[in-house]
Amino acid sequence: MSPKPQQKTLVQPESLDDADAGNRVVITGMAGSFPDSYNVKQLEDILYNKVNPVGTKEPRWEYYHPEIANSTGQVPDLNRFDAQFFKVHYRLANAMDPMSRKMLEHAYEAIYDAGICPEELSGKKVGCYIGTCMSESEKTLFYSQRGLGIAGCSKAMFANRISYWLNAKGPSMSVNQACCSSSVALQLAYEAIHRGDCEAAIVGGANLCLHPQQSIHNSRVINLCPDGKTKSFDKNADGCAQSEFISVFFIQKAKNAKRIYAEVVHVKNEYTEILKTKTGPKYGFYRDVNNMTDFIKQFYKEANVDPEDVKYVEAVGSATDEADKVELEAFNNVYCTQRREEPLLVGSVTSNIGYTAAASGICSILKVLLAYRNGLLAGNLHCENIRDDIDALRDKRIQIVTDHQKFNGGCVAVNGISITGINAHILLQGVHKAKDLSRYQSSIPRLVTISARQQSAVDSIFKDLKSRPIDPEELALFYNIHEHHISGHLGRGFTILDTNEDQETVCLVQNSDYFDDARKPLWFVYSGMGSQWVGMGAHLMRIPTFAAAIERCDKVLKPKGIDIVDIITSQDKTMFDNILHSFVGIAAIQIGLTDIVTAVGFVPDKIIGHSVGELGCAYADGCFTAEEMIMSAYSRGLVSVQTPFIRGSMAAVGVGYEEVSKMCPPEIEVACHNSADSSTISGPADEMRAFVSKLTAEGIFAKEVPSSNIAYHSRYIAEAGPGLLKYLKEVIKEPKARSDKWVSTSVPEEKWNTEAAKYSSAEYHTNNLLNPVLFEETSRLIPRDAICVEIAPHGLLQAILKRSLPDSCKNIPLTRRGHSDNALHVLEAIGKLYMEGYNPKIKALYPKVEFPVSVGTPMLGHLVEWAHAESWLVPLYKSANRQTLACYRSIISLFDDEHKYLSGHVIQGKTVFPYSAILVSVWDTLAMLSGDDRRSTSVEFTNVHLLTQPIMHYQKQLKLVTSFHRGNGQFEVTHEGTQVATGFISGYQDDKDRAFSRHFEETSTRILNSNDIYELLYIKGCSYK
Repeated sequence: MSPKPQQKTLVQPESLDDADAGNRVVITGMAGSFPDSYNVKQLEDILYNKVNPVGTKEPRWEYYHPEIANSTGQVPDLNRFDAQFFKVHYRLANAMDPMSRKMLEHAYEAIYDAGICPEELSGKKVGCYIGTCMSESEKTLFYSQRGLGIAGCSKAMFANRISYWLNAKGPSMSVNQACCSSSVALQLAYEAIHRGDCEAAIVGGANLCLHPQQSIHNSRVINLCPDGKTKSFDKNADGCAQSEFISVFFIQKAKNAKRIYAEVVHVKNEYTEILKTKTGPKYGFYRDVNNMTDFIKQFYKEANVDPEDVKYVEAVGSATDEADKVELEAFNNVYCTQRREEPLLVGSVTSNIGYTAAASGICSILKVLLAYRNGLLAGNLHCENIRDDIDALRDKRIQIVTDHQKFNGGCVAVNGISITGINAHILLQGVHKAKDLSRYQSSIPRLVTISARQQSAVDSIFKDLKSRPIDPEELALFYNIHEHHISGHLGRGFTILDTNEDQETVCLVQNSDYFDDARKPLWFVYSGMGSQWVGMGAHLMRIPTFAAAIERCDKVLKPKGIDIVDIITSQDKTMFDNILHSFVGIAAIQIGLTDIVTAVGFVPDKIIGHSVGELGCAYADGCFTAEEMIMSAYSRGLVSVQTPFIRGSMAAVGVGYEEVSKMCPPEIEVACHNSADSSTISGPADEMRAFVSKLTAEGIFAKEVPSSNIAYHSRYIAEAGPGLLKYLKEVIKEPKARSDKWVSTSVPEEKWNTEAAKYSSAEYHTNNLLNPVLFEETSRLIPRDAICVEIAPHGLLQAILKRSLPDSCKNIPLTRRGHSDNALHVLEAIGKLYMEGYNPKIKALYPKVEFPVSVGTPMLGHLVEWAHAESWLVPLYKSANRQTLACYRSIISLFDDEHKYLSGHVIQGKTVFPYSAILVSVWDTLAMLSGDDRRSTSVEFTNVHLLTQPIMHYQKQLKLVTSFHRGNGQFEVTHEGTQVATGFISGYQDDKDRAFSRHFEETSTRILNSNDIYELLYIKGCSYK
């Protein structure tokens, strides 16, 4: 297994608040597919488990040639691609270069790993630089009949297609500088960001080995080892192994980074030389040591960095004796001119996974990034006998890393050499930040929302999160990614995680499902009196946003002698006997819950309230501040306490307004039109009690509800109107216009355009108290596919909503009376809203995480799971069905024991070779070619022409040549250039139809002995003996 990321580091980053530090270019995301590895995580395991992934599979071709090295490192699943996600149609996907297809997927993974949602980059100045060199697909598909060879295989499209998918507006180009292609791509991106051409960039490199001809051509320029073991810096080095590699980095300015793997201090690529010999240029990794030394020294002058500060160099390590020696001597000349406190560490990823050609630069950098992340340098493979012909190695100024070595970060150099004369050098600086899981403690469980290509991918991420301690920094990256909608994600899910007493991660709630990507209207529903209950805010106070809202309310109510915190958290069962406590308690809870849903970014399409719930509507609509809402509720409660009302009562009835209005006695009014089968009636206590008993006796549901003996929304509280109006005018000094979102339940729809209904005024809210609640009439405006979120201490209206709205509507209450933990209930409700297509900003609920995250934060790219349901074309090499000629030469002598019997085959006085023996010779030739025994092989001759019968002599041998065409079975037998027989021969499968096995009915009987037969043959001219 790969090591755990180091927690203790020696190098601390400069403050990113500093302008210069913030503008530094850093690598923030990485992804790719590698030999025997689907992602960076698996490559990490291969490097740190010292596994050689080269040659573990059969080569991609069947081709026999003395110059071919068949041991190659192979990237898996080249024929898989999620074309639907990237909106690539079928014909084009089949015509695309496999490198281009994989680059698209890895670009997404690298952005994801950086903690960024790809949708954030749309329209931004994001560059794309891809380094590639040879491509067999380009040559193959260009001549296909699909007509999309240019769009699919043009190297320009490797970068341009990524930019098109992202809708990025920065530079976009593919680069070909042979083995330094990806290094040049990084340099171009690095310089573009510094110039301001782009604010971030995708940098990639790719190399594939699909056809054997590439191996042949490479072997004529560089040494390729036959066994797949690259022995960099070893005495027995015999060349490098070819390997495939596709990788992508996301780089950006440090001030914008959510995570940092390393800072790119300086990059330089320069043509230096191709060594010249008497016979011409000497291509390959060969360099003059002085020229390489001068190039690297100039590099550090430009970077303004002392080479002595470099702790480790990731070398090319081509396992070519002369090239490796020059590279190490150049390192000695640059890095070891003064006495170092510690030896210069040198390694080569080429020894680990092979030579990756155009991707070599990014391949080496990736190994360094993993070293920074893990605090451990991965050792070279196959370096058992370190060469001793270099002074720096003998006196320990340079040390080859053959075993994993602890690494505290600092400056690291990456060296590059191209077979075409380019030298590359890259300087990286580790940026470290210690991991402290206790830094971001939360009083509530952690809600995590995830979307992916399919439900199984969501479940995989949840499984990974549950397998280890909760990491708030990792979750912060997920929050940043998934607070935006990602087009093409058809799976959604949420989970709520917590830590138990044993410090284990436990799942409290989890849900995942298919997501149809449909946008549904969101309605906020504010219920009113009756939703209050003892201790209703106790658990909610653990949510910081909610607690802050209650604190604001408390500051306003404290001077009035009201302790709102005690009202909503106390377990005193008599707390709500005081109607004033009910009003302010409900309002405070609604303010806190509204602040939560607003903080996470939920914006309602419509808002509807029931009775006093319209105060909540005013707050959600921006017409009230929190202080105005809580004081309006206080005023409503105060006037209810101060006004001398009759002893009244209210009751819920199980029939609608149309029906119950005809049944009510004159003293009783319908206070609330709830739904077609629900109403609330209001009136004097005695008459109400009698009417409720009557309805119950008739089998109609009727039940009195607590109302502090006040008959709200009826003529019996008209006396409260002037007092409430006076109090509300003191609170609402400048009424704001109601928006179209807020649909009124206290004014009939036909009067919504009147002046009195347009403003959230004192008059409007006084009218709300005195007149019936028209909830039934207004709720008919709720669409059939709406999502209704009830915002109240308890989901009081859930039964009414479920009965009155179609099943296609979803009703989600934020809280529930008596729930064991309403903070958890709120989190679950937010998760349910995410499942319906809304993207909450979950990070608003938790302590703010300081970016960039620490070094030990898990990588994310490997968690991306694609919908690889289809197999796409990969233009592999395939040997043609060649129709080649086989030839069999036979020599027959009458003196041979095997053939002396032929001396008796005399026809017309001449000893001749039998035609049957000629056909048997053809039969033998076919059997030898197929590797079968003639005696077990049945054949069929067709179109046979027997032309000349060779004469046999004692004085010379008979020489027959049997020529056979493998493709169509045609044969020709010749003797001294003269045709003897021609025809066709083929294997015969069905022995049942053999002519000599058929049964014939006997029509007559005649017995012949051998003398009779020979006499008949003699008559025909055959003098057999």
